[in-house]
Amino acid sequence: MLARPAPSLWRTLVIATAGLTEPLLWLGVLPNLLTVQGAHVHGALPPPLNLLTLSADLLIGACYTVIGGILGWIVHRNRQALPFDWVVLAFSLFIVACGLTHVMHVITRVTPLYWLDGYVRSLTAVVSLATATALPPLIPRVTALLSAERTLVEQQDLERVNVALQEAAERNALLAALGDALQGAQTDTDVQRTALDLLGPALGDTSMLVALLDGQQVRPTVVWGLPTGHPAALVAQDGFDVQQARVLTRTLQAGSAAYLDEGQHLPGASPSLAGAYGLEPIFNAAGQVTGGVATWRPAGQVWRAGEQDLLRRAAATVGLALERTAGAE
Repeated sequence: MLARPAPSLWRTLVIATAGLTEPLLWLGVLPNLLTVQGAHVHGALPPPLNLLTLSADLLIGACYTVIGGILGWIVHRNRQALPFDWVVLAFSLFIVACGLTHVMHVITRVTPLYWLDGYVRSLTAVVSLATATALPPLIPRVTALLSAERTLVEQQDLERVNVALQEAAERNALLAALGDALQGAQTDTDVQRTALDLLGPALGDTSMLVALLDGQQVRPTVVWGLPTGHPAALVAQDGFDVQQARVLTRTLQAGSAAYLDEGQHLPGASPSLAGAYGLEPIFNAAGQVTGGVATWRPAGQVWRAGEQDLLRRAAATVGLALERTAGAE
C-alpha cells in the first residue's frame, strides 16, 4: 500500500502543478510550444563570446539542478525535523526552474524554440511568485518557533541550575552531619562509621571502608556495605601487608586521590577489583598519610566533582577525629 503524501508534499505539488499548467493558458503558448516556424535564432556572436555564454549557461543550469536535488534529498531524509519543509521544497523548485531558463538560453542559440523558452520563463515566474508569497506569512511562525526554542534552552539551563543547587544543598547537609558527628562522637571509630553511613547511600556506592596505615600494615577499621572479590578477602583479615593491595599502596604512598570509572583499569589492580573505584587519603596534622577512605560503586558511573569533594571532606573529618583521639591519649 502506498504511503499517503505528507501535507508539505501536497503544497509542493500544488506549486509545481501551477507552474507547469498556468503558463499553458497564455494565448498561443500551447499550440506553438514546440514551434520554430517563422522564428530566427539570435544574431551570431563572436566564437569566444558565444562559447563563454553557452558554457556559463550550461554550468549554471547543471549546478542549479544539483542544488535543488540536494535540498530535496535533505528534506526527504529530515522531514520530521524540519518545521517548514515544504518551503524548502518550493525553493528547490524555484532553483531548478531558474536552471531551466539558463538551459533554454543554450537551446534558443541553436533552435528558435522561443515559445518553449517563454513557457519555461513563465513556469519560473509562477514558482517564484508562489514561493515569494508563501514566505511572509511564515515570519511570525518562525519568530515564535525561535522564541520557543530559546524558552526551552532557558528552561533546560534553569533545570541544570536547580539540580546543581539541590546537589549543593545535599552536600551541605552531609557536611553538616559530618561536623556534628565529629563534635558528638566519643571515638574516632564512631566518626568513621557515621561518615560511611552517610556517604554510602548518598553516593550510590556498593561498599566503603576506612583503612589505617601502621608502618607496612594496613588495618581496616570500619566497613560499610559488602565488599566483593579481592577487597573482601583483605577485609576479612585483621590486617594485611600493604603490598597485598597494590592500588591502595600506590595511592597512599603518593598521597593523592584516585578515581576511576572502572577499577580494573588501574595498573597492578586485581582482576577481581570490579566496579568504579575511589580512594581519598587521610592525612595527619603533619601532612603525612595515615590511611584512606575507599569506595566501590557499579562500573561505568562517572565520578562528579561534588561527589569527590564529599569523599575528600569525609577523609578530612576522619583525619581530624584521629588527631583528636591521639591528642587525648
